[in-house]
Amino acid sequence: MESTFEELARVELNRILFNVHCVCDKDFRTEDFQPICPYCNRRYFIEMVVTKQKPSPMYLNMGFK
Repeated sequence: MESTFEELARVELNRILFNVHCVCDKDFRTEDFQPICPYCNRRYFIEMVVTKQKPSPMYLNMGFK
């Protein structure tokens, strides 16, 4: 009998930190999803993608608008 993910583990996400290197050549750390560089006010996006492969990798795609 196959176990579901819920039966195998319980995960709690408390905090996510992103180290961002902007196209304006500045680095900053963000703890939220406010998508604006504090130096140049350029908008960026972060997209998290989880696949159903085993083990399940998580990919982060980031881009600037």
